[in-house]
Amino acid sequence: MKDINSILTQIENMEKVFGIGAVVFVLIFLAAIWYLKSTIPEASLKKFQSSLDQDLIKFQNKHENQINAVHNVYQQFQKMIGIIDYIENGENFTQPIKPKEEIVTLINYRHNFKKIFRENRLLFSENLCDKIEKNIKTVDKYIETYDKGLFDYSEEDVKRQTELNEGPYIAGVWKVDEFDDILNNLQQTRTEIENEFRDIYGTTN
Repeated sequence: MKDINSILTQIENMEKVFGIGAVVFVLIFLAAIWYLKSTIPEASLKKFQSSLDQDLIKFQNKHENQINAVHNVYQQFQKMIGIIDYIENGENFTQPIKPKEEIVTLINYRHNFKKIFRENRLLFSENLCDKIEKNIKTVDKYIETYDKGLFDYSEEDVKRQTELNEGPYIAGVWKVDEFDDILNNLQQTRTEIENEFRDIYGTTN
């Protein structure tokens, strides 16, 4: 009974990490071994088992590469979203970044994320791909709106404004609600995308 429970536990863990496809593959593999042991000579069985072992290793390597690719896409997504969080809310104990540099950083993260996502697009469902494409367009809108409101200050202007204000200076002007729809849409698609990634990793509560 303990052996059966142990096997079931291992199968459940495998499903969480590699998905149901891997579980089906392994069950078929085990069933084939059991059947062949009872019908095929031992020498032939060892040769066949060696071939199956190689196929299983190839499958595991392929699936591990897919998981790594998904993880890489998600990391790039978080970098892109993280810089927007920083622009909006700042970060304690962090040296402030100049507004123009914030835009350059966000654009670079946006390009990296889009490139890596599209290289691995086939790993994701059409529904998730649509959400990600929508998210990229929302980020583009954020960049355009933020950049449009920035003042075209020179280094001397920034220094002078900083001295006059004894620290912070006004980097730009935007309408009171100019970012509301953008940030709401960004938060909505962000939550949906994160939930999709949790489903892929098997970490959904």
